[in-house]
Amino acid sequence: MEMNEGQATGEPVINPVVGGIGDVQKGYSALNLVIAKLQRLLGEEKTQLTAGDLSSLPTVAGQKIQLFAQLNKFSQTGHLLNVDDETTAKIKNVKIQLQDNARLLKLRMDAITEITDTISAAMTEADGDSTYSVWPAYD
Repeated sequence: MEMNEGQATGEPVINPVVGGIGDVQKGYSALNLVIAKLQRLLGEEKTQLTAGDLSSLPTVAGQKIQLFAQLNKFSQTGHLLNVDDETTAKIKNVKIQLQDNARLLKLRMDAITEITDTISAAMTEADGDSTYSVWPAYD
């Protein structure tokens, strides 16, 4: 019997652009859909962090919280106890992505701290060199 692409098989197949209800009907497991969404979101986050675009990080954080809540539900129901090797590898990949993104975010935060410390020191130094001091008026 031939199987067409997208037809349900015993093994979950993850397309990086899946994520809808119809995908579960096509044979993607709900757990693998959550993992795929998380991998895609972490990839987008890494791109933003690398580019220095921190404007959407609050939105990304909210989406990550929702996806981790979904993963937590799977763990509470025991679905994470008997996962196949492919799913285990994907979960490990998510952990690596999280560590990479945390490293990039720490680099950004350290750079921002260094810049603010430099500005603060310059302002303190400028205050001490009498540049902006009030001089008595000459008669």
